[in-house]
Amino acid sequence: FGVFPSVSPNLGFAFSIYPRTMPGIYVNHQVNNFIIKSALYSGASHDFDDDKHNLRWNLDDSGFFITEVTYRGGVSASNPSEYKFGAFKHTGSFDNLDVNNTNASVSPDLGFYSIVDHTLSFDQRLSVFAEATYFPGDHNFSKLFYATGFEMREPFQNRKDDVFFFGFLSTSLSESALSGANIDEDSRS
Repeated sequence: FGVFPSVSPNLGFAFSIYPRTMPGIYVNHQVNNFIIKSALYSGASHDFDDDKHNLRWNLDDSGFFITEVTYRGGVSASNPSEYKFGAFKHTGSFDNLDVNNTNASVSPDLGFYSIVDHTLSFDQRLSVFAEATYFPGDHNFSKLFYATGFEMREPFQNRKDDVFFFGFLSTSLSESALSGANIDEDSRS
């Protein structure tokens, strides 16, 4: 599973990707062109002094569960495509960003995502991608993330390892985050 840019700010310290990862269990099952993946991770990392080797499970406090369904197919074997849809849930408590809500913390945090990778040319040199992540609820810092673009392999003759990439991405902040923080939405700095 890749980590979306909208996951880290919404889950904060509870989902550590660097420098402290968390233990987990991962399963993967394939049936024809469909792949189902699921994982359960400890929901919060411990201090380095308390858990030197990062092997202590902390599911009593919180857990992070993610599942994904992938379809691999396309027009032909030489023109592959991949379509993914997934959902994730963190059971920990998070600061409520909604200044109009009297609850100081909220739980759980839930999100959805989709990813499309599609090869356009039969020689597999040109492909496009799109992905999106959505976090419902006003308590999240980032509500929507999306990205799209294309990639061309071997754009120049006799340069097989070169790749030309062009992409666009955007992360939108929630109204609660904008109203509760000193953030200028139009700022370019």
